[in-house]
Amino acid sequence: MTTTTNQLARVPDQEKPILYASWQDLGSLSDAAWDALLQANDPPRYFRHGCVPVRIEEDDNGAPIIRELNQDRLKYEMARIATWRAEKKEKTGSVSVVDA
Repeated sequence: MTTTTNQLARVPDQEKPILYASWQDLGSLSDAAWDALLQANDPPRYFRHGCVPVRIEEDDNGAPIIRELNQDRLKYEMARIATWRAEKKEKTGSVSVVDA
């Protein structure tokens, strides 16, 4: 991946939404994750090509190409556009928040 694509994928930490990987409501977590992805899509680089989510990258010559957002690439993108946390229950019964 080129430097340009890496720079586009990053969201400043102060602007990142906080998502909790420990949420039990998968529907709410999925909605929040898609909202984060849509919010980070400026300038637009995430699209749907047919029924497949894709992102625009540059090839070795700088020409734009379409790259499928497979599971690994989507994890990469999500790690850069949101801050992921988890709630951890301590032995004492208290709950702490940790980086996921």
